[in-house]
Amino acid sequence: MSRSIHPLVRDLYKRALLVGRDYPHPEGMDYVRRTWKAALRDPRNCPSCHGTGSACEREIRLAVGRGRHMVREMEGVVRLSKYRAMRRRYGGEETRLGRDAEERRIREAVEALSARQSSGNRKS
Repeated sequence: MSRSIHPLVRDLYKRALLVGRDYPHPEGMDYVRRTWKAALRDPRNCPSCHGTGSACEREIRLAVGRGRHMVREMEGVVRLSKYRAMRRRYGGEETRLGRDAEERRIREAVEALSARQSSGNRKS
């Protein structure tokens, strides 16, 4: 007899695979598929799910909630990696110019302050 997978769990797995397409890992989709399959099959994530009943349903829903949180974490990692890639490609020069201008402004302010302090020491 084949055990069918709960519809919420199947939906969670599909969501994870959808987000996993862009997951920044050297193994890519294989890594995401392997780790999610292992997590879904691990009995520690839902210990009483070997039986049937309302307790099992409640525990499945709690585990799916934790899984959805992990999917949102994966989405955040994907967004961050895309942002960093775009920043490397398109924002590098402007960022450097802005940083150089800021450093120059700070250096001039420090020099002006030290000039004022040294001229104040000469008057004494």
